[in-house]
Amino acid sequence: MPHYPGRWLIILGYVLWVASVVYVVACLAAPSMVGESGCELTPGGSVYGEASRSWFPPGTTCTWELRGYGHYVTSPSPVRLIFVGVALAGLPLVRYLSGLLRRPALGA
Repeated sequence: MPHYPGRWLIILGYVLWVASVVYVVACLAAPSMVGESGCELTPGGSVYGEASRSWFPPGTTCTWELRGYGHYVTSPSPVRLIFVGVALAGLPLVRYLSGLLRRPALGA
């Protein structure tokens, strides 16, 4: 692989893309691996909710049926959508930028 300006930026882009894909897959796999044990109402508590998979944003959604209070639901953070965006658009973007950086400058 020839050396060209910005090569480190392309390598960093690939690393960030792979990390985002791994993170999204881990978020989607977590409900299957953790099950209801990941849905404690309070840390260390004995009240567990029902775990389900959320696809958008990826992660675990927990639902509790509380007597006298109705449903209480927690969802994954919307910040995870950034990782979904990088996982989906990262590879084409890095390849496009790699092509731009390898292109010889005009007049050279």
